[in-house]
Amino acid sequence: MLLSTLQKGTGTGSGGGSGKEYAIAFQVLGGVLGVASFTAVAVHHIDQREIRRIEGEQAVEIKRIEGERRFAENHWRAEIKRIEGERAAEIKRIESERKLSEKRWRAEVEKYKHDLQLKHTEDCKPYQAAKKQANKERGGTGGREKEEGTN
Repeated sequence: MLLSTLQKGTGTGSGGGSGKEYAIAFQVLGGVLGVASFTAVAVHHIDQREIRRIEGEQAVEIKRIEGERRFAENHWRAEIKRIEGERAAEIKRIESERKLSEKRWRAEVEKYKHDLQLKHTEDCKPYQAAKKQANKERGGTGGREKEEGTN
């Protein structure tokens, strides 16, 4: 169509042939440019689709990695809390043992003080005299005092 409208004259002259060639060249060039434009647009759309697909895959991968990171963080937080709890329980147990040991030692010291006080009191002559008097009032004497009395 385009070729027929661009032709002038009958086409038998010497100048008419070069016009046809230019017209055909322009038609071919226009066709090539049209196909190139169409191809460029198609490639652009394909590229955009590929870019969106890659971005979508990246977004999914990022979410997966972030989920794994959160899981790992939560796991380690729980592990730290567990270890801290064990440590606190161990400290509490050791402190309880120490307090119990202190109580035992205090009781042992008090018992020793009391025994020592009794020992010194029994060696004291007034205590011995009061003990003899109490035995006489009850009507009897102890074995050691009986032996002393018979001598």
